[in-house]
Amino acid sequence: GAAGAAGAQGEIGPTGPTGPQGPAGAAGAAGAQGEIGPTGPTGPQGPAGAAGAAGAQGEIGPTGPTGPQGPAGATGAQGPAGADATITPAAAVADATDDTIVTQFNTLLANLRATGILAAN
Repeated sequence: GAAGAAGAQGEIGPTGPTGPQGPAGAAGAAGAQGEIGPTGPTGPQGPAGAAGAAGAQGEIGPTGPTGPQGPAGATGAQGPAGADATITPAAAVADATDDTIVTQFNTLLANLRATGILAAN
């Protein structure tokens, strides 16, 4: 005879365990790089480092030229004469010439010794 009518559907049973994960698929192509963003603000400046050691001193340079001599000062007052301030004039000495200068100088020295202005040698 003919097949009978289908019976009522039963309850759904519990879900079975998850199967193992399959291998990862191939990586897709990289996308285009986006625009570079604006530069951020500059951070605060750090403290200054310690000062370095002083370098070696260079050699002393040459001495500069001597400056001009200033004017002579005023002559001071003459002091009082001593108790035995009597000075005996020396003998006259003629002016020296080129050929008599040593002789005239020696005569002058002798006269200064004779009056006591120079000590005898």
